[in-house]
Formats: sequence, structure tokens, C-alpha cells
Amino acid sequence: MRSNGDKELLQSKCDRIKVEDGDILYHVTWGGGGWGDPFTREAERVAFDVDAGLVTREGAKKNYGSYSVKIVRLINQPQHN
Repeated sequence: MRSNGDKELLQSKCDRIKVEDGDILYHVTWGGGGWGDPFTREAERVAFDVDAGLVTREGAKKNYGSYSVKIVRLINQPQHN
């Protein structure tokens, strides 16, 4: 609910929701472990998740056993730091 009283319904898949002072965000999601085998996730997608702050570098190493040289190169590029 926005501070002016307006209600805003969000899609079930959303991120980076702008919340202003006085707004109330009530968000309920289903649980789950994701989609597919994390060990086969593409390096570019893992690097994107690290960039977006969705997973730490350490988390990527642990949870995406495929933390390859390619992923390390991608997240060490200047635009990823």
C-alpha cells in the first residue's frame, strides 16, 4: 500500500520494488529450491546473480558447483565490480 492509500498488486515474479517512506510492502511467496540443476546453470547467469546481489561470490561457489574459471572471469570484469 502506498503512503497515499493506493493499493498496488504486484506480479508473482518481481524484484527491485521501489518503496517510498510511508509505504507498506506485504509480499508473500511460495517456497522452493529454484528450477533445474544448479550445477548446470550458465556462467553468465551465475555472474548476473552475483552482480545483482542475489548471491555472494562465496554462495555461487558453494551452490553452483560449476563455479568455473569462466564465471570467475565474468564477475572479475570491471563492469561486475
